[in-house]
Amino acid sequence: MNSKCLSAMASVALTLSVASCDSGMDSSNRLLQDLNTYCTSRSQESLDKSQSYSRVESFFSPALKTCVQVEVEGDKNWEYEVLDITHGFLSAPRLVKSPYPLQVSHYEYGRYAHASAEGYWKEMDDSPGKKLISSVAVSIKCDRDERLCKESQASIFGGLVSANLVEYKVSSWSAEHIVADNDDDSSSRCPTGHRLTVDLKSNNVIVVDYPTVPSDKQECKAVNSASSYTLQGGSIGIMGQNSIFSCSKFGINNAVTSKVNALNGDVIEHPYTDFLDDGSGGPAATNKTPAHPFTQSDCEKALEKKLKELRGE
Repeated sequence: MNSKCLSAMASVALTLSVASCDSGMDSSNRLLQDLNTYCTSRSQESLDKSQSYSRVESFFSPALKTCVQVEVEGDKNWEYEVLDITHGFLSAPRLVKSPYPLQVSHYEYGRYAHASAEGYWKEMDDSPGKKLISSVAVSIKCDRDERLCKESQASIFGGLVSANLVEYKVSSWSAEHIVADNDDDSSSRCPTGHRLTVDLKSNNVIVVDYPTVPSDKQECKAVNSASSYTLQGGSIGIMGQNSIFSCSKFGINNAVTSKVNALNGDVIEHPYTDFLDDGSGGPAATNKTPAHPFTQSDCEKALEKKLKELRGE
């Protein structure tokens, strides 16, 4: 093969290579445009219509692989924020339990006496068949004169919240204990009783579910033995974090990409020091107030720096 043929083939190969690169770049650009369009549509869904903004901008961040939204509030309480609106970087809100020691309130006045406690039920036995199928937050109030304990429940199952009221008839009330029973399930296919015990001295509340009639039915297998639950002080809530960056006169809170990725985006139960800084490696505003208040000019510069990072520039 002569040199002219070799030269021609090389020229064709180079042309094909360049065309292939151009085609790939066009495809990538189209994909990014489509993602930006999608992010803009999601922006309208998440925008707080009650706020007044001087700037709203949404785009897809290749660096974080998520849709981000810039929000600038321009009134006297100005603030610059960048939010993760599709939770590709920061995990979506989830159910979080915040425990603390249970406190049973109790007082007596003549023949009247009341006791109350709030928290959520927790299994005393986590073996199969004994675990709660949903998270149940409760408020229990006992009245000696009425001879009743009332348990107001709010349960979360499959993303749905439901309310319920359970009444227990008080069988004994002393300076140390309250014992009350509920047999509303006695007529069910798997008859079950429930005994509530409130320990006024040790701040403990326990409920025991037990079969009232032995049964060999397969459907009753799970309730053929007693199950006990203790009331844990604390609260249950849907919590999440969607702020990638915020700047106000009080300073900067900046989510550090490498630190958030190391936590797989699930930062809600971690201290801020684990994933936030001031955008320059120093402590975030939530951990340390800056020596001098930030100006809007300071925040604008910090925001533009962050946006370059998010766009991968």
